Amino acid sequence: MPPKKAKDAKGKKKKQPEEPEGPPPSELVKKFKKAYNEACKQAGIPPIRPIVKKFDEYAEEEQILSKLVISMDGFGVEPLRCLLIGLRQFNFIPQYSFLNAMIGDEGIQVLLEFMKDNPMILELEVLDKLTPVSCQHFKTYFQTPGLHLLSTLTLDYNGLGDEGVSLLTSGIREFSPMKRLSLNHCSIGAGGGCATVMNLLSTGAKCQIEYLSLSGNMCGLQTLALLGKTLPETQTLQIIDLSSNGISENEEAFELFRGGLLANHSLVEINLNLNPISDAVAQSLLELIGGPRQDIIELRLTEHISTNLTQDILKVLESNRLEAIARAAKAKPKKKKKGGKKKK
Repeated sequence: MPPKKAKDAKGKKKKQPEEPEGPPPSELVKKFKKAYNEACKQAGIPPIRPIVKKFDEYAEEEQILSKLVISMDGFGVEPLRCLLIGLRQFNFIPQYSFLNAMIGDEGIQVLLEFMKDNPMILELEVLDKLTPVSCQHFKTYFQTPGLHLLSTLTLDYNGLGDEGVSLLTSGIREFSPMKRLSLNHCSIGAGGGCATVMNLLSTGAKCQIEYLSLSGNMCGLQTLALLGKTLPETQTLQIIDLSSNGISENEEAFELFRGGLLANHSLVEINLNLNPISDAVAQSLLELIGGPRQDIIELRLTEHISTNLTQDILKVLESNRLEAIARAAKAKPKKKKKGGKKKK
């Protein structure tokens, strides 16, 4: 007969402790170091001590590695290749970040091949000297059949240009998991690059973009007009950043943008800061967020608009935020009270 489950003082069954899932961090680190050191030996390069030390710390503290950050000048492709061989033991790390690691286009190809076998990677950030060649690698990855869960991609400060962004977005458009995309300071102009980015929001796109950041490019008025045309088609976009994009005064473009906002019901945070926008345009947007689009909770405009107008916008936004909090609280399901009515 199986042993009886233990009971507490009140006669209730005690909850059995949950069994740990998978091997402990210390065991994983041992496997990582063995595979990593062997790969470095075969490649004829020394293991990078700060990386080994960091993994030893995880083992000592029995932590689960949730984010890998490589931020060192001259890291390069071969060290990346060796690192990824070791990281096959950690196929559950959801976030990867490479900051000025000099992995280049070849490194992106190596990394994406690794990701095909590690679908649990949810977020990827690469700030490097990438070119349109990397964008072609990304496009190939996005079009590869299989389980992929990458939902956040940050490629800020890479010289991708219109050519690269067009390649990248043509792949993302067919990639349903993608929700957050950041292409700040990527040399995107008012030509085809901006148009293909806005195409991610149009009808037929499989991706479900919720967050889009294009700060520090030169998309200009054309992007604002294109955004206005596509806003009625998207039901997922919640946050957009078009700050410092050379968006100047143009009545037609802003009318298209305003019309798109009226027809859209998902976008709630807008950043148009560091663009030469006039008081007249700001007043028009104030009337919008204070009227039919009171669900908008963030609107950032240039500091050059009048002080009184700025204060009015801030007051309306504060009111909208409070209303949003109240709506969320009201929509939250109430907890059912335990037990029924007492019998008289």
